[in-house]
Amino acid sequence: MKEFFKAFYIEVKHMLSSEDSNKFSSKRVITFMSFMFVSLAFLADTIFDIKVDKNMFDGMIQIVWAGLGVTVGEHLLKKKHDNTRVETTTTVEINPNDGCEVNDEEGEESEYGDF
Repeated sequence: MKEFFKAFYIEVKHMLSSEDSNKFSSKRVITFMSFMFVSLAFLADTIFDIKVDKNMFDGMIQIVWAGLGVTVGEHLLKKKHDNTRVETTTTVEINPNDGCEVNDEEGEESEYGDF
């Protein structure tokens, strides 16, 4: 039984820690706690007929979804082994007279008015 709890603790710690280090991730801990509260509220409502405020329940579900989304997004957008940086360069040449016809002669107005 002692080995079971030790293995369970190791798995929970691995689940709640970030991938880079062995420290607990605050986003994962808060998400897991919110999930546990939502589960307890569901059981209390279903089994014991204790009513939970709908706004509080919905708020906890939103925290769970947000935490899950952020954790999955971090995992998917992370570059694991590629630390090289690819730089791209774009060169734009601007000619201020492109498309403009400017007449410097007196008496004639340009297409775009006086400058």
